[in-house]
Amino acid sequence: KILRYYSVVSDRVEKEETSELVLRWEHNSVGPVLRGGWTIHCEELENDLYKYRKYKSASVRDLLRAMRNKRHHYRELPEEIREKLGDIPDGFLGYFSSRFPRLLLHTYTIMW
Repeated sequence: KILRYYSVVSDRVEKEETSELVLRWEHNSVGPVLRGGWTIHCEELENDLYKYRKYKSASVRDLLRAMRNKRHHYRELPEEIREKLGDIPDGFLGYFSSRFPRLLLHTYTIMW
């Protein structure tokens, strides 16, 4: 359910480029939520991420987009990346939850 929630939030925020929601979304998230930038905590994904699009390490929206995209294209990922991410849903969610323990509360607070 949590992975589905992250996908729904990602889809909604993706469509909103400059709204107040996006401004609230990104404000003060680099330190407490992203812990200095999310890509430094997901080094094994870095090469695979940038094959298809650009991501901002200081953006919660981009973290959720990356999570959504990796989940949707999980079977296309190299075996070594799938092993590090773990099985969907539990291992995959655990991979991101252990690196960003405040992400769920942050997304909930901003969205509602």
